[in-house]
Amino acid sequence: MAVRISSLALRVAVALELILGVSLWIGRPLAPVLLHMALGLLIVALVWFLGVAQATVKGGSLGLTLATFGAGLALAVLGLIQKAVPGQPVLQIVHLLLALTTVAVGEMATARYMRGKKAVTAPAS
Repeated sequence: MAVRISSLALRVAVALELILGVSLWIGRPLAPVLLHMALGLLIVALVWFLGVAQATVKGGSLGLTLATFGAGLALAVLGLIQKAVPGQPVLQIVHLLLALTTVAVGEMATARYMRGKKAVTAPAS
């Protein structure tokens, strides 16, 4: 249940984060930068949780867990660098691409968790 809720929360947070990020990018912020940063940290935490959760089921992957941690950490660090060096379009584009990659890794972790849970509950043939 926690994985399903976390996966749904990740999707909602990413949609909101994209809207806030684009509004900041075009110079018409819908909310303060700190809200964007806080939501980003929530996304990273959710991706890390999903990475650990998928490692606990049958067929879980240590590599995928490490990928969730690496992508999440890189996203947070790049976001902080971008805050320190504002107005760099290349950094903004790389930050967006890394965010999409992080979300994709979180989705992969969720899918692997669901497959692992299904394998445990499915009757053996």
